[in-house]
Amino acid sequence: MNKRKKYLQGKRALVMGLGRLGGGVATTNWLLRHGAKVTVTDLRTKEELKDSLKKISKKVSGVFGTHRKEDIAKSDMLVINPAVRLHNPLVQYAREQGVSVENELTLFFRFAESPLIGVTGTRGKTTTVHWAAHFLSRALAKDIHPIGNNPKRPFLKELDGLKKNAPATLELPSWQLELLPEANKSPHIALITNLFPDHLNTYPSIEAYAEAKANIFRWQTPDDFLILNYGNEWTSFFLSKKPKSRIFYFSAKPLPRVVDGIFVKNERVVFQKDGVQKPLGRISGFERAFGKHNLENLLAATLATRLFFPRFKLSSSVIKTLPSVPFRQEILSRSGKQTVVNDSAATTEEATIAALRRFSRGSKKQCVLITGGTNKNLSYCQLAKEIKRRILPKHLILLEGSATDILERELQNIGYGDTRACRHGTLRECVSRASEILAPKHKTILFSPGAASFEKFKNEFDRGEQFNRLTQKYF
Repeated sequence: MNKRKKYLQGKRALVMGLGRLGGGVATTNWLLRHGAKVTVTDLRTKEELKDSLKKISKKVSGVFGTHRKEDIAKSDMLVINPAVRLHNPLVQYAREQGVSVENELTLFFRFAESPLIGVTGTRGKTTTVHWAAHFLSRALAKDIHPIGNNPKRPFLKELDGLKKNAPATLELPSWQLELLPEANKSPHIALITNLFPDHLNTYPSIEAYAEAKANIFRWQTPDDFLILNYGNEWTSFFLSKKPKSRIFYFSAKPLPRVVDGIFVKNERVVFQKDGVQKPLGRISGFERAFGKHNLENLLAATLATRLFFPRFKLSSSVIKTLPSVPFRQEILSRSGKQTVVNDSAATTEEATIAALRRFSRGSKKQCVLITGGTNKNLSYCQLAKEIKRRILPKHLILLEGSATDILERELQNIGYGDTRACRHGTLRECVSRASEILAPKHKTILFSPGAASFEKFKNEFDRGEQFNRLTQKYF
């Protein structure tokens, strides 16, 4: 009997939050496959969940429209989905009853036997983990995929297919990391891209958000590696947690000789360890073409790969074949002087600012911006200033939402102009309006919401897919 079946055989597992996006179904099927007796509960009705229920491989018990204490009390294990947070009274009740609390990430970490490379951060984690997987695939001649925070590649769906001798590259959002200490395990290589204000609608403070991110290295040892952003102001916070692992940094500027890490000098990527510098390859024009934020993502992914595979170098071919990441400044089409960009995964003002700086260079007339969405208790004053600097009022299109209301107030405060005519209730109306104002001199249509999606969409992936379908119709 393998480790998973030994741990799960006959256990009464309660999956709290089956959901409609696939993660709950993948978790349920994985538990069933390894011998657990599963009950699923969800606040939605059975009718609302019929598509998810059809995908469950075996018969399970179900409780719909509510979560009940009596179901928790008779369980051995409570498996929570990302929408269920640790401060939920029912999670606290489970712990009081001696019921173990898990999520898909803690189960993944308990049983994964592959070397783990974990990436978290506010911005850039998806791109970084995709590029690290790309580099490792080339370096090791193995097929390595990014895992996590994607309905198509949930953790447990990928777990059983992992090979012991190949690394797993993981994207680790904060709400998954909250429970990671339960697994008593951290990635061999942990990487924090950066930290900015985010998810303040679900965390009481940015410090609490940072604490969740810090769980990525909580159980590392001196044989492990922690990669930090040398220029991010929250790096000192992570250092204050006294990591036990060896620390490396990435930076777009040269690092001090006493610091281990990777940086750029004269458009060359340089790896530095114990004061010894080794060039890894030229990246001429990369920052101009992709932006500073993607330069940092490239450096972070390169450093993670180099620490796992010390012979890795950045060749021109490996850079030219970098994968485009869906909904992350994804260029959908280039037709003549027209470019359409899907940046649906931009859920913070920093993300949209980065997109604006990349795609709206030169004249204000070059870019049409579609932005707006659901508020996460974030400030939009910096984004308002960037919009005023780079986007003409007649080229601004606002998708209605609670975050959009705040952005509009910030734009009014700095004298941007009347934005009432910019507002539209649906994404279809926004794209239609963009097509109307497009002219040969308008080079780019940028969809970068800078906000969450939940008032109008299932998630940012659903939002991005809807934008893709609309662009096929209008452009």
